[in-house]
Formats: sequence, structure tokens, C-alpha cells
Amino acid sequence: MTDINEIKSRLNIEDVVAEYIKLEKSGIGFKAPCPFHNEKTPSFNVSPSRGIYKCFGCGESGDIFNFVEKIEGISFQESLEKLAQKAGVELTKSTGKSKKEREKEKTEKENLLKILEDSTKFFQINLLKDEKAKNYLKKRGVDEKTVKKFRIGLAKDSWHDLEIFLTKKGYSKVNIEKVGLIKKNEKGNVYDRFRDRIVFPIFDLNDNPIAFSGRDLSEKDNTAKYLNSPETIFFNKSEILYGLNLAKNEARRRKYFIIVEGQMDLIMSHKVGFKNTVATSGTSLTEQHLKNLSRFSKNLIFAFDSDNAGIEASYKGMKKALTEDFDVKILNIPENNDPADIILDDEKKWLTIVKDSRNIIDFFIKKIMQKESSLKEKIFEMEEKILPFIAEINNPIEKGQYISRVASGFNVEPETVLKVVDKIKINEVKKVKEKAIKTVVNKEVLKFDIFSKSNIINRTKKIILKQLTAIYYWQQNLKEIDRWQEPNDILKKIEEFSNKDFLNKIINLNKDYIDSLVIDIESFYKKKDKKALSFDIKSFYKRLEKVLIKEEISELQKKISSSTEESNTEILKKIQKLTEKLKNGNF
Repeated sequence: MTDINEIKSRLNIEDVVAEYIKLEKSGIGFKAPCPFHNEKTPSFNVSPSRGIYKCFGCGESGDIFNFVEKIEGISFQESLEKLAQKAGVELTKSTGKSKKEREKEKTEKENLLKILEDSTKFFQINLLKDEKAKNYLKKRGVDEKTVKKFRIGLAKDSWHDLEIFLTKKGYSKVNIEKVGLIKKNEKGNVYDRFRDRIVFPIFDLNDNPIAFSGRDLSEKDNTAKYLNSPETIFFNKSEILYGLNLAKNEARRRKYFIIVEGQMDLIMSHKVGFKNTVATSGTSLTEQHLKNLSRFSKNLIFAFDSDNAGIEASYKGMKKALTEDFDVKILNIPENNDPADIILDDEKKWLTIVKDSRNIIDFFIKKIMQKESSLKEKIFEMEEKILPFIAEINNPIEKGQYISRVASGFNVEPETVLKVVDKIKINEVKKVKEKAIKTVVNKEVLKFDIFSKSNIINRTKKIILKQLTAIYYWQQNLKEIDRWQEPNDILKKIEEFSNKDFLNKIINLNKDYIDSLVIDIESFYKKKDKKALSFDIKSFYKRLEKVLIKEEISELQKKISSSTEESNTEILKKIQKLTEKLKNGNF
């Protein structure tokens, strides 16, 4: 007997389907409203004797594997594995691994998921006991029912709270680190990743918590507002969308998704009835995100913040979506507002905004035409913002309709618009080819990028040291009489703000990499003078000094929890002194 037949013999189709929808007895079978399309009269039939389902409304049909594949939005293989586990069947398909290895891998994954589940419960209990955190959520419009639905929790202001809880339950620090809940410092000591934060668990399509996003409660200047789990065997930010586990079936029913940026935007949108909302959690929409969404609906409504970053993020995402043949709309969100704030202020206003969603082309035509600018400026903006969208559309009829709309809106001939669109498409193809060639050519050069995350953690430090290195080589290559700065003075400063090992790497940089640095920096200062360069260098030194002080404070803060009370007093004095130095700018 094959694996498929073995699973079918152990699982009744009516029992599998009944886990997702409510079935009613109808003759020798069962009936229900179809989960794959909207209908008032039930036309979805399940036949236990034949082991199949069929909807006479939309035509969807199949067996238990097809049903789970369709309703979960997963692949056939994933459906097979899910039902095999449910039926207690060991799949015989060769994976290149022995049965013992497969069982070990399965046990390890189950253990890691259990760590994440227990951590979620731990954070939930923390929240129940903390009035400050509960008040914060209440002010944001999140009630108890919503807190339970999304399993929102709290990470206390402690360096080892979660670590102690999990190790007491018998979990190893190695596995706790594997799922991104603890970090190691330079000395190898571990501490909790999430501290003093409202915690939003991120779930997979099977409702398992696989990662977390934490919203800072401390309001400290040097603390990131949001902190996400690192990538793990379960969590990849380019694949996972927050809330998709809750939104998938509603999106299939409504036939569209609403896409927002943050967790609070999503939670509030769900609260007022739009349970088909998903969030990108601060990352750009990727091809894999779109692939996951397409399993349930190919209609998207973007609801990103109206600030420049929000518009830019939605613009990139929409272009990708059009390339993948999605129908794309956008919401007209008032300036300096986000979905969560609008809903908190006036729920009905949000309902109206969603109802008035517009096709992206029509949205930008109206937005540009309403501006108080010259016709020439409007046409330029049209070429920059609207035509690249049209260039991404593959369907010639759809593309033709949009070209006609643009031509009508800007009072130009459709043929003229088509020529510009075709030119944009040709240039896009050319860019892709050039990028591919450049990647191959620079593959060896990129190996010498000492300014990567693995060498420098702080982003500001990375940018400035790269600039200083470029200036050093630029001045070094000039004759002494033509120099604006003494290169060796710059080199000494680079050592001061890094270390000798890093300095040696700079001195031994690949020639091609040096050339690329020098070309960029020469171009930047082409229209500037010696005075401007001198000012920039002094500014760089000051900013690096600031970074060093912040790094020193951070290291001292890590020592507090593992030091004696007497030592802590000394450490706190040092932190206070450095903080004052930072505040007063005495460096």
C-alpha cells in the first residue's frame, strides 16, 4: 500500500474537512457553504464513500490532500506531510537521510517549536501582571479580547528573565539561541534578546509561534523602536508575513488582502472587521511574500503610511506585485497618519478609506493632477511614478487601458505614452542585464569588503570609516602639492576608531576595490573645495567619537547584571559620566 492510500485509509474526508468548516448531513454525504468562494446557498459537497469533495458553485474538487493544500495555501508535499503526521504514517519517500536521522531532525524541530510556544506563554503571563504594559496597549486601542487573539505578551526589563525560565524547564542554551531568544556578548555570556518590550509573536500558517517582534517601552533615544527575531530555521523575514495565518481564509472569502506596515496597523484593522489584513513588519514586499499571498488571492490593497518612507516602501512593493500579475490598489491615507491611529480616532473613517481604495494608476494620476505645479513638472512626475507601473504589466489589453487613462488624464496622445512605456521597459531589461554582469565582475572584489556587518556592527561607524578610507586613498594617490589633507593623519584616526587588525586590512585592500572607492569619493567632492573636505572630516571624527562612547556605555550596561553591588556602583558612575559627556558634546 502506498503512503497516500495508507493515509486515506486512516483518515475520513469528512473529519478532515470538518476541522476547517462546519458540515451538515445531507443524504449519504455532507454539505456546507464553500470555503473557496462566497455563497449564500451551500453548494460544497463531501462524499465519505468516494473520499472526495466538490463545489458545484466554483468547481473546486479533490481528495483530502487537495483540500488541505488549497485551504492552507501549502504545497502538495506539505499537505502530504501534514496529513501523514495526523494519521501517524511514516513517509517512505527517500530524503537521502536514514530513518534515525529523520527522527532526530523531527525531534529537534519539535523541541525548538516547543521553546517558542513556552516563551509565548511566558510573555503572555508577564503582560497579565504588568499594569504599565497593559495601559500602553489600552491607549493604543487594543482590548483584552484582541490581546488574547494575537497572543500579545511582555518581555520584562531584565537581562536574563526568559533565559532563566527556559533553562529551568530543561531547554539548552544552544537551542534557545537557535530560535533567536538569547544573544551572546563578546565574552560569550548570554542575555535575553527582548527586554522591556511589548512582544508580538509571529506565526506560521499552522499557527505555531516561530519568531517575535518587540515594541520598545523604555522610550530611550539609543533603543530601536521595534526589534525582530533574527532569521532561524523557522523564520525568514523575506518569506513570512505577520498575520497571514489569521488572514488567509478571510482573504480567500473576500477575494483581496489589505497590506499594512506594522503589527499595530494590522491588529487594529482586524479589530474593526478587516481580518484579511497582513503586515510586512518593516521589510519590503518580496517575491516570496507575493507567492505566499497568491495562494489565497491575487488582489492587493496597499495601506502604507503617508510619509515618504511609507510611500517609497509601497511603491516598490506595488511594482513587484504588478510584475507578478496582481491587481493592485492603494488607500489614500491622510498625511502624518497611519492605519492604527485612524482606526483609534474614528473606526468609520477607516471603513470609508478602505471602501474608497483606488487603482494605483488612477490614484497617482489624481494625486499628480491635484498638485500646484506646472504641466511640465506634472508630466515629468507622471513619467517617473506612473509609467514604470504600466511597464510592469504583462497583459496587453490591461496595459492598453492604462495607457489610454494616462493619455486622457494628461491630454497627450496614447501613442506617445506607449513609446515612453516601451523605452522604460527596454531600460529595465538593460539594467537587469547590467546588474547581472556587474555581479559576476565584482564577485571577487566584494570578497574584500571589510565594511560588511561581519567586520563592523554599527551602521554609522561602517559608513564613516568607509568614507575616511576612500578619502585616505584619494589623497594618497595625489601629488603632495595637490593634496587637501595629509593621508597619514587620516590613517592614524582610522586606527584610533577601529584597531590594528582593521587598519592592516585597509592597507592591504584589493586594488580594484580601492579604485572603486576613489572614483566615488572624487566624484562626490568634484564641485566642492578643500574647506568642505576639512569640515566633513572633522564631522566624521566627532560622530565616530560619539559612537565609541555609546559602545562603551552598552558594554558597561551588559556587565551590571553579572557584577557585585560594589562594582555596579562604579559601573553606574562611569555610565553617568559618559552619558553626560555624550549629552554635552564634550568629545
